[in-house]
Amino acid sequence: MVANSALPNTISNNVTLSVQQANAVAPFVDPVTTLTALQGARTVQALVTRVRFRPDKPNGFALARAARWMRPDIRVLFTAAPEFAVQAAGLGHFIASPVTPTEIVECVRYLLQGNDFRPC
Repeated sequence: MVANSALPNTISNNVTLSVQQANAVAPFVDPVTTLTALQGARTVQALVTRVRFRPDKPNGFALARAARWMRPDIRVLFTAAPEFAVQAAGLGHFIASPVTPTEIVECVRYLLQGNDFRPC
């Protein structure tokens, strides 16, 4: 699942196409919609999210906590400004923005291979 309204459509589509070779990808722009989809999904292996969403929406940390509560084995990748790296520690993997689609795909592949929190 990709919950990242900051990713332009072309980047989101590229991430979707690149990871889709072995896995289905479901892109979302809203954390609440992402959580709803997460509740109904059969299998979800990874969540890619930003930290900041609109002020009336949960942030990416809350999204990651809820995802982990629902699915303790889910891999989480944050793409956010460098100042959020410390807060992301323990919740998921972190890449400082700006990021390329290739970096996101490489990190997701790394995490899906069973690897845990290490800089990509």
